[in-house]
Amino acid sequence: MEQYSPERASNAPKWDKVYAGNHNEIPWNFEEAPVWFQEIIQSGWVKPGKTLDVGCGLGNYANYLSSNGFDVLGVDFSQKAIETNQHK
Repeated sequence: MEQYSPERASNAPKWDKVYAGNHNEIPWNFEEAPVWFQEIIQSGWVKPGKTLDVGCGLGNYANYLSSNGFDVLGVDFSQKAIETNQHK
């Protein structure tokens, strides 16, 4: 029987490879939060507070929320994605 491995379960090496490449080729990577998302935040419908961004990738949504007063924790399987976001 094969032993459990967090790396294997999350397929982290695959995601690290995605984030090590050209970020413009990642279909879900947006440099800015979409307009609809910005409108929700700017409308005041969602108030700043503690926020968890699961699967944050390069952190574009997390960075947008943080710049608008939210206390954000971004998590992702890809260590490469997290490291890239820390250098923004």
